[in-house]
Amino acid sequence: MSTVQIHAKRTIEYLEQDLVSYEAVLNDGKPRGKLGVGMIANATAALDLFGWLLYQTLDQKVSTRDLFKKLITDARFYATADFINEKLLYVIVRCGVVHQFYPKDIPIVALQSDFSFVQFNGKAAVNAMGFYRRTLEGLKKVRDHILTISGKDLDEMDFKLELRRRLDEE
Repeated sequence: MSTVQIHAKRTIEYLEQDLVSYEAVLNDGKPRGKLGVGMIANATAALDLFGWLLYQTLDQKVSTRDLFKKLITDARFYATADFINEKLLYVIVRCGVVHQFYPKDIPIVALQSDFSFVQFNGKAAVNAMGFYRRTLEGLKKVRDHILTISGKDLDEMDFKLELRRRLDEE
């Protein structure tokens, strides 16, 4: 197994372990803190990672937003209706959490529902649990895809992972 394949496998294992923790906290009902920001941050970080590995060019000219869009609209991994639309998910939710700690103009809830967006108290809301589950299901398909590649494609993906590591070090 190559470096990127090990990384993909471990990333999904981490996300699965966190999902178990998130579900346990949600089911307990006693903790009063919010799960949503952490769930969205983890899920979007993983989307960013896999988008970068799959679609970034070696000259690094593809924007983070375009990488994100390519991944969530890739029919091999996600259905068209999974995330409503890229602008809502990327600009409002992902960037809201990453840059402002909270989505712009939409509340976060954590409900036992597989829908990423729900009506809550009469308003549209991001359902962090549904978003996390939906993201994880698609990323499992990405992992499976990465585990099947070989040859030059695998070498390039290993190189991109090492490049990303070095860029992040600097």
